[in-house]
Amino acid sequence: MKRLSAARREWFLRKSAWGIQRLSKNNRKPKPTFEINLAKQRFDAAIRALPVVPERTLKGSRLVVTEAPTKFSFLDNYEQSLAFVLELRRLYAKKRGRASLTRNISRQWLRLIDLARIEDIDPAAGLVLAAELDVLFKDARHKRSRDDTWHDNVRSFFIEAGLFELLGIAPSDAQTKPPGGPARTVLKYRKGAQPDGEQADALRSELEEICGAKFGPKVAVNNALCEAMTNSRHHAYPPTQEWWPARPEPLWWATCAWTPSTSTMHMVLYDQGVGIPATLPRSRHWATTMPLMQRLDPESTDAGLIEAALELRRTSTNIEGRGRGLYEMAEWIDKTKSGFLRIWSGKGVVTYRPGREVEKRHLPVPFSGTLIEWEVQHGN
Repeated sequence: MKRLSAARREWFLRKSAWGIQRLSKNNRKPKPTFEINLAKQRFDAAIRALPVVPERTLKGSRLVVTEAPTKFSFLDNYEQSLAFVLELRRLYAKKRGRASLTRNISRQWLRLIDLARIEDIDPAAGLVLAAELDVLFKDARHKRSRDDTWHDNVRSFFIEAGLFELLGIAPSDAQTKPPGGPARTVLKYRKGAQPDGEQADALRSELEEICGAKFGPKVAVNNALCEAMTNSRHHAYPPTQEWWPARPEPLWWATCAWTPSTSTMHMVLYDQGVGIPATLPRSRHWATTMPLMQRLDPESTDAGLIEAALELRRTSTNIEGRGRGLYEMAEWIDKTKSGFLRIWSGKGVVTYRPGREVEKRHLPVPFSGTLIEWEVQHGN
């Protein structure tokens, strides 16, 4: 019988160990669950229902350029703006190896996120875009902004807001495009994973400093911000929820802005969670909310659920989180007869105006999380 050499014996041992490792259940890639497949189907359906995001391939290279819309605003250009946000999440799926392409194929193509077409962006949409870019490029090794191609007002907006610090990118010195849209002063983006009273107080104080006027009662503003942060932490990211492309970190992002031309003070908070219409039916307050739904919105739309959640905070003092913080802001808007409170979540948008005027809007495609805006005029 032929004896095996030491090298040959080692080769057989390695092959045997590799075969055992392949067959091991602990090393098998788990199959997607029904819930994950359902989440992917909903995500793909949203992509198909929205306009196609413009792309171009640079000649002689394997670089695909994804272009943002000219007007980046959920209020005035919802479908194109949301389509770009969901495209960023789709790219994140490829990055995490959860797309239809294999990892080897997807790595052969480089992707450039082009913001040069944006001529106007409002503070709320700017915060959402910054948060999505923050998640997409969190672990990227080589990041370049190419901000020398951006419109001057968009570039200065993001420099003031701290987008480059958030992404860990140094802005360029060149400015080549003419300004467009209203000039704004924006506070640095903040993000966190827990309710933070100090950050809430700092946001309010810094906003009052740049515009020279008070932004509502101190306690009401701080409670409203802390309640939104609390809901993001404890309700927006349920542990049993299946996500696509991937489970996001339980984070919130916030900023404030001042527009001198309209004397408008703006405060915004955003999270990437499942949204109020998805969390309210699961809460222990659903039994209390159902009679409100029958009165406010018998069709049980997402906008009706948001309105019911706001009304619940007005009529009940024994609820989760900071309780009546959001409605304290609404009551202040009633007293000053100025501004609005607007909540984007699921397929609904609810805008609360003075005199308990509630405007509901139904969206064709669910919003990508929850976005809360407060806006008032200077001096009110």
